[in-house]
Amino acid sequence: MSSGEWRERWLPRVAPILLVALAGIQIALAFGVGLSPWKGGGFGMFASTDHSGFRRLVAVSITEAGESPLRVPGELDRARRAVRLFPTESRLHEIARALSATAPLDTRRIRVRVERGLFEGPELAPRWEPIASVEHVVDAAP
Repeated sequence: MSSGEWRERWLPRVAPILLVALAGIQIALAFGVGLSPWKGGGFGMFASTDHSGFRRLVAVSITEAGESPLRVPGELDRARRAVRLFPTESRLHEIARALSATAPLDTRRIRVRVERGLFEGPELAPRWEPIASVEHVVDAAP
């Protein structure tokens, strides 16, 4: 087959093949590790309300006395946005490590969880469903 024949036969197929591959990768990431359907190519954006506006990051300090919520400081906004859209275990641990610097001194562990809002019933009342979660052990002070 000459290069002209190859080009004529296969070049029109390259774009559709790449688009199908990209869609397949996005679907695998969305169902496998919680990638927002609005990211990674955006093929699911018109079929879902699961985007960063309806996702939240919840952080909890765990001490011997119990659990208490942690506020995520403004300097972690970029990391918070990234983990809400693509909540990998490494990103969750990265946020937990950063939060351990501002957590109460008696904190033993920090739980970080990403949740998505699901809207159900005639009132469309939100229900929060966990997508990903880690529990990070805080290093003891030297």
